[in-house]
Amino acid sequence: MSKTAAVKEKKVFAEPITTLAEADEALHRLADMMRNLKGIEADAEKAIDLIVEEKLKLANPIREQIGAIEEELASFMAKNKASLFTEKRSQELNYGTIGFRKSTKIRACKDTLKWCKEFGYIEAIKVEEKLRKEVMEDWADEKLRQVGAKREVRDLPYYETTEFNIRDLT
Repeated sequence: MSKTAAVKEKKVFAEPITTLAEADEALHRLADMMRNLKGIEADAEKAIDLIVEEKLKLANPIREQIGAIEEELASFMAKNKASLFTEKRSQELNYGTIGFRKSTKIRACKDTLKWCKEFGYIEAIKVEEKLRKEVMEDWADEKLRQVGAKREVRDLPYYETTEFNIRDLT
């Protein structure tokens, strides 16, 4: 078994609410808990930001060094391509492999899209179709039915807690 045993989550139950006074008290407790939660989350964000900042200070010089070494390797390989890579496109060394790989990249000019449309090369054109439901919200129900959609009206419960400033309560 692992060193960290799985902890069973306990279900948290709330008392049943049967009156408006109890509902008001529940809102009061919710507002207090949400305020506490915001504080905890803000503290956590600050702590995370400090850790990330600290670790980035350690990581950035290493990233810069990696980039510099990669540039030097690429320069070395380019300068010595004729002598090092005549028989094989790669050289296995003690700590890794260096070499060249074929790479292909398409470079398009500003008119390429227009010309693809003109010549009918539609397979080269990316078209993303997506329903704009915000537009459909203004449609009549009959129009929605024509396209196999329907308006769903739901009555969802909600709550809003009143936020008090400590000075307001004194």
